Amino acid sequence: MNKYIQYLKSFYSSIVKPDVVKTRPIHIQIEPSTYCNLDCPHCPRNEYIENSTHMSLNQFKHIIKAVKPRNVSLNGLGETYLNPDAIKMIKYAKQHDIEISTITNFIAISDEHIDCIVKSGLNLINVSLDSTNKETYIKVRKSDAFERIISNIKKLQAKKKELGLSTPHLRLSFVIEKNNYTEMIAFYEQAKSLGADAVLFQIFNTFDQEKGELFEGVNMKKLEEMLLEISVLEKEYKSPATNIEFLKSRIEEIKNIYNKKVQNSVKKCIMPWVSLYVSVEGDVRYCCIFSAKRFSLGNIYEVDDIMEIYNKKEYQDFRRRLKEGKLPDKVCADCIPESPFDVVKRSKWTPNFIFKK
Repeated sequence: MNKYIQYLKSFYSSIVKPDVVKTRPIHIQIEPSTYCNLDCPHCPRNEYIENSTHMSLNQFKHIIKAVKPRNVSLNGLGETYLNPDAIKMIKYAKQHDIEISTITNFIAISDEHIDCIVKSGLNLINVSLDSTNKETYIKVRKSDAFERIISNIKKLQAKKKELGLSTPHLRLSFVIEKNNYTEMIAFYEQAKSLGADAVLFQIFNTFDQEKGELFEGVNMKKLEEMLLEISVLEKEYKSPATNIEFLKSRIEEIKNIYNKKVQNSVKKCIMPWVSLYVSVEGDVRYCCIFSAKRFSLGNIYEVDDIMEIYNKKEYQDFRRRLKEGKLPDKVCADCIPESPFDVVKRSKWTPNFIFKK
């Protein structure tokens, strides 16, 4: 099927929101590893992972064959590039005309890694940076790796320039929490100086955990002022692109999350109609915030076609509850769901998500 026809069918499905979906998920998140070289206070990894492991290349190939997606993101509770087959996974996806991105802390990266990443065909690399200096990085990530990450980013950009390539597009992400939120404007300026294509400002998600202390201290008035200022800067600079306009449009929902007062509506969510998440063990889940084992809908390694899992009763019930505006599970409470039209706009700050840049 032509990829754009498949996108249109998925777009239609995300608007109509049937209980039974006939179109394959166009997007999947795949967890290549549960090993990690960080121990971030906001991450649920230690609560959910008993024995760390890597996904094999053959397992990855099986997922691609079973789902036949158009867009893949390698991310999860571990660090993508600790998997020795990560580059091979990227190349395999590109051989099958799949747009692929990775999320990484970009610490365990050698010069050889950078050369391979740039030559792999990877469309987008998201570096989780969250700060503008090593002091803040230590608070957020509990690691003194800030300067190494900045060095690796500069090497990545230099390698792209050396080879005359625009990809992988570089996106820097920033999870908004009490230890770093005052640096948002400086972070945008830093991203520009590093030649980033995009910046993703993310709302803090507790992933079914009690992490209220990381919400405390975020001044909503100050946050709103910074969103407005970054919006002005983005219009002036043109690049990097950001998701600031989306956040501005949903500021009341953001306040609800950080103030923990009002439950946001879930009706806009389209994830179970267009996407899914596959853990390193092969467990299929609704999306990445459903990190716990109890959310498994079936194991993709045990089927040849994702549609054997994608329309199970649990999936249909989940879709129905979202469509009716009912909270399917408490983990959805800290999410600001995207509408079909929000996802189309995502291409601005997620290059190659739908349209090639």
